Amino acid sequence: MDKATESALAMLTAAGLKLGRNWRRELGELITDIAQRDNLAPDDVVADEEIKAALSSNTTTPKKRDLIIEILRQRRYPRYYRARRAFSEKIKELKLAPKIKIIPPSSFEGHRLKVEFTYSSPAELEAVIVLLRQLKGVDLIDEALAAAEDNS
Repeated sequence: MDKATESALAMLTAAGLKLGRNWRRELGELITDIAQRDNLAPDDVVADEEIKAALSSNTTTPKKRDLIIEILRQRRYPRYYRARRAFSEKIKELKLAPKIKIIPPSSFEGHRLKVEFTYSSPAELEAVIVLLRQLKGVDLIDEALAAAEDNS
């Protein structure tokens, strides 16, 4: 890891974030990638207002770390996060029962969805089947990716 990224990580630890080797490596990679792509110094990446707010939040250190990693991942992979948000919104629009969970493929690669559901009676199973029929002809993956492109 270069000295500039080490300096950025030192800013986070000085603010009270406790980072083990693996977390340092992951954060370092995210910071370096964002800095290179956006032509910023690594210190500028972590000086972001959203990260400052996370560091000063009234929560546990592990939750702060997780929040900062999530913020950096969103900045590093904006298209993926827009697609994930659009996918979630489309699922909400379908108004499926809470017992039905639709899981997109990893990184929205491919078109195979995973559907999980629970039921405790034949009537509940029939209701789930009726709700799943709403998915016929709906391409949730393409719609999510298109929405991610529209928002870029």
